[in-house]
Amino acid sequence: MSESVLRNESIIQQQEIRKAEKINHFREIRELALKQREKEQNARALLKQNILEMYENLQVSFQDYFPVPITVISTTSTNIFINHSQDFCVQYQ
Repeated sequence: MSESVLRNESIIQQQEIRKAEKINHFREIRELALKQREKEQNARALLKQNILEMYENLQVSFQDYFPVPITVISTTSTNIFINHSQDFCVQYQ
């Protein structure tokens, strides 16, 4: 083979190696981002559960002081809506 053909093959091989390295680097970063997102979602779900338990405990402990029970009327992934009375609703984020 001629020298120029060998050079072209060498250049093509180096380009393929760089391309594979970039793809692997992107995959590693993507995997880290997905793991971080999952951790954050789990942390939000745990916080939400803790807040709901806190309000349940408050409802039990203050039952004698509140004529209208505290009720969770709706939840979303980031908000909890608490009904303190028949007339108004409070949104906790």
